[in-house]
Order: sequence, then structure tokens, then C-alpha cells
Amino acid sequence: MEKILEKVKVTKEQAEMIENHRKHFETLMSKRITKHCPTVIDKMPVEDVVRAFIDGYEVEPEFKVGDWVVHRHGGIGYIKRAISSVVETDTNVKDNIHEFRHATPEEIQQEKERRWWAKHGREVWQIMSGDILHYEFSNKVSVVKNFKDGCVYFQDNEQDLVDELKNHYKVICFAENRLDLNA
Repeated sequence: MEKILEKVKVTKEQAEMIENHRKHFETLMSKRITKHCPTVIDKMPVEDVVRAFIDGYEVEPEFKVGDWVVHRHGGIGYIKRAISSVVETDTNVKDNIHEFRHATPEEIQQEKERRWWAKHGREVWQIMSGDILHYEFSNKVSVVKNFKDGCVYFQDNEQDLVDELKNHYKVICFAENRLDLNA
């Protein structure tokens, strides 16, 4: 059975060095072993340098403070600290940089939405009786009467589907924050 090798992982700087010496492999290897000519590939095993030239390589992603990342085990957050090869997120996940990948724009949007709802003590689009919603295509403001079976019923006897809420409504006020109900 043939063993499939993963591509060598290199930094952006190492990739540039390899590409700059693509036609001059011997020169690069000479620089690597010469003490008075330090290079960014000096710490790479010789086998990895050779494999990078022959089989190609994968450039390690660069992370910086503020980047949204996903941990290998699924947690998502933004980087609040990066020291050497250790990354710490705003959700206090601390691990080796290789355990993270950049979050996609969709993942970032979903996480920001989840955090917004969680900040208000709700699951995403958890609508309750008394919530006030604004319809984006008019000045209409509606009060939720009840919510069941994927449908929202408003106090003015109108109704709409949950998908319409997500796409065309904005929460103005949650029931628990209404001063007119808490008096």
C-alpha cells in the first residue's frame, strides 16, 4: 500500500525563498548549510526542503490579532492574543496555531448573529410574545402575539413565516425590555 504524504507546510517567507530559488536548488541548499549565510529555511529539515521542491508545499496561514478563527474542535472566535505559535481567542480557547483555520465570511456572520442574540438571552431568532419587530419595506412595526410551527402571529392578526422574519424584519425591542409591559 502506497503511503500518501501531506505537502510540506511552509511559512510565507519560506515559500518566497523556495520560489526565488526554483531554478537554483543547489544554491539554496548551499546557503542553508553555510553558517555565514542564514536563511528562512535553515530550521527546516533537509528532507522537507527537498519535498517542497519536488512535491510542492502548502503555505501556512498567517494569523493576526482580530482575525476570526475556527478551532479544530469547532469553537469560533477572534484572536485576542498571538504569542509565537500559540493563539488565544476571545472565548479563551488557547492552542497551537496549527489547530486553527480562518473563519469564512458566513461563519463570522453566523457567530456575530449568535452572539447578538445570546447577549439578549435568546437563541438565534427565538421570538416571544410581546417582542416588537420592524418590517424593512415599510414603517410597519408589529407586536408578536405568538410563535409556533414556523410561523409568527402578530397582534394585528397578520402572520409571517420565520424565514421572512430572518430576511426582512429587525427586532426593535424584546418583550422583557418593554417598559409598557413591566409597569
